[in-house]
Amino acid sequence: TALCIRLIVIAACLGSGIVYYHQIYCLPKLEYNKVHPFTSWIPLTIFIVLRNITPNLRSVHIAKYAFLGKITLETYIAQFHIWLSTNNVPNGQPTKLLVLIPNYPLVNFILCTALYVFVSFRLFNVTNNLKLYLLPLNDNKSLLYNFSIFSGLFVSGLLVSLVMHTFVE
Repeated sequence: TALCIRLIVIAACLGSGIVYYHQIYCLPKLEYNKVHPFTSWIPLTIFIVLRNITPNLRSVHIAKYAFLGKITLETYIAQFHIWLSTNNVPNGQPTKLLVLIPNYPLVNFILCTALYVFVSFRLFNVTNNLKLYLLPLNDNKSLLYNFSIFSGLFVSGLLVSLVMHTFVE
């Protein structure tokens, strides 16, 4: 019976995927862009269900994607500081990729991407080391001490900003 249920679920996922592909994915670009926010969950759900249908599929992963999945927060933060350029405009919106080697766009893209991933990985390691220092796992005394120090710094910062705000006005 478990095999029959799995086969039915696989057939339903494949059928849903085919319908999604023909009815939504093949739409012209502008029409697709209008419905994408409401339908993007469909292929993701199909992938998740099919991947988790058997224990063998659940135990397999691609190491490069797992590595990139660990550093997604850092890549999100670092993209504006490393990968993208604002044409030297203060507080400007990024409009193009950073250029390290002019007139070689592919080499430039590869170097910038390697630098971007490397810095994101370093940020990930620094964040984890800082987290272990600031939030110790089995040492409640150090945790309370750190909490009190940072609470004091937070309140001090609020007071300084309040004083500066009253003198500026």
